[in-house]
Amino acid sequence: MSTDVRALLLNMQSEVAQAIAGLPPPARYAARTDRVLEVLPALPTMGLAGSVINDPIFGSPIQRMTDGNTRSDRINVSYRTPDSACSHGWPADGSGFWVSCTDGSTRLFQFNPTTGAAAMVSPQLPFISQPEFDDLAPQLIYGVGTPVNHVTMVVYNTATGTYSTLVDLSTLGAPVGSYTSAASIGGGTLTVLFGGAGQDQHYLILVRPLANPTTQYVLNTLTLPGLGFHCHSQWIDKTGRCLVLFPSGADLAAGLATSQIYVVDLTTNAVARITADWGGHTANGFGMMVNQDVASGPWDAAQWSCRSLASPGSPTNLIASVMTPSRNPNIVMFGEHSSWGAAVQGSMVPMITGTYLFGDRSQWRAWDDELLGIASDG
Repeated sequence: MSTDVRALLLNMQSEVAQAIAGLPPPARYAARTDRVLEVLPALPTMGLAGSVINDPIFGSPIQRMTDGNTRSDRINVSYRTPDSACSHGWPADGSGFWVSCTDGSTRLFQFNPTTGAAAMVSPQLPFISQPEFDDLAPQLIYGVGTPVNHVTMVVYNTATGTYSTLVDLSTLGAPVGSYTSAASIGGGTLTVLFGGAGQDQHYLILVRPLANPTTQYVLNTLTLPGLGFHCHSQWIDKTGRCLVLFPSGADLAAGLATSQIYVVDLTTNAVARITADWGGHTANGFGMMVNQDVASGPWDAAQWSCRSLASPGSPTNLIASVMTPSRNPNIVMFGEHSSWGAAVQGSMVPMITGTYLFGDRSQWRAWDDELLGIASDG
């Protein structure tokens, strides 16, 4: 559904704040819901950082956060946000966000959810890869630290501007020359993928309950019954119970992994395989997963599936009927990156996705190149 995205995001940030305060979430969101084909308008002219324009079609205000002079120490640096839909690039209270810069540094922004004002905080954060905000303590960020090696996890406190070493993974089996990737936090539990010299070579996962770190342990995906492969990536759901694993392409081709996605129940170590309707990017909720695929009925790329991680083999469609007219997927690619960052336990709030179209762009339909709010309750 096409939406006034700013209003929707502010509603969802308010819902998270209400959940933290123990208040019930709002029952509904105000949003435009239709399948009207909108022709791409002329690009509006953006001002400098802090300026606001309105989307030419939907009227949604769009505020610019950075420009070429945002960093006084280096002009014309570019900035990017997390590349994973399941990463915590924002704290739960919406008070800030981090960005990666082209010079390899990670920078923190303070953000006012009410006014939309943002400001970069100096100095740079002490991370060499994408960090993760704590989902329960908004002032804490975890990630691979700058000192000594690529397997030292550190925690940074945005309130005090200080950081400390969390754990050196070389003491937990990280081989010499390995590095860490794909850290994830859910339900107060940190999981970190490591053990290889490059992505798709990792096979160790640190599971660290942040409130009780003495109970931390390491899973080996090569030896855990039901697995037996190297990992491309991993994330933990927002309850902190379900670990979702994505095997490496090489191990899939070699038959060491027989499914595209595996779910490990960290309470029982039981392993479930997702063998169908596993396509597209994923977004995680409380014991739930959404991905861009069709659970049943006619296929169309503009469809999303939702499933319980307790029974991952039974997904349902989120779009009531597929889009028309159908398109030729051999010449048109409809992709998306989604986020369920505002998910609230016990309330199926919408997820946000940004769609993109490439290939033959003459086959234009509604929802192409738009930001959408998708109802997660079907």
